[in-house]
Amino acid sequence: MNMISYKTKIKDIPYNSTPPGYTVLKYTKNNIHKWPGLFTLCIELFNSEKHWNEMWTEEEAQERLNQKANFFVMFNINDLKSPIAYLWIKDDWVYNMFVHSSKPKGSSVTFMQECIHMQDTDKEYIRWETDDWNIAGIKCWVKVGANRV
Repeated sequence: MNMISYKTKIKDIPYNSTPPGYTVLKYTKNNIHKWPGLFTLCIELFNSEKHWNEMWTEEEAQERLNQKANFFVMFNINDLKSPIAYLWIKDDWVYNMFVHSSKPKGSSVTFMQECIHMQDTDKEYIRWETDDWNIAGIKCWVKVGANRV
């Protein structure tokens, strides 16, 4: 298994938002307390389709927030207790993105684009990696506008 690295200029990523009827919320260490149980919901969402023992835990999630990472979650606006997608961004690094199969068509790309533009960073580039077997991830990164490094 090999990792593939990508990066792109943030200004080159189109400003697209999630489909109508969906919203993306940004969680930080300062507002996560308003959403108790969110990490559990996201972990359960992941486990409903994937089984990966190295998936992040609630404790690790809290530590990530304490280290100034941001957690982005997409919901149907009529059901803010059922996440559809999530990803983490710390400064200029995107990681642990997951999008459930029930998502609207094309929303993986727009979700990532919206999250990147919601991220507070003074960096010129945004970066991420994916495993070489993750064809869906590779296609998503390319559609976002990323260049392989």
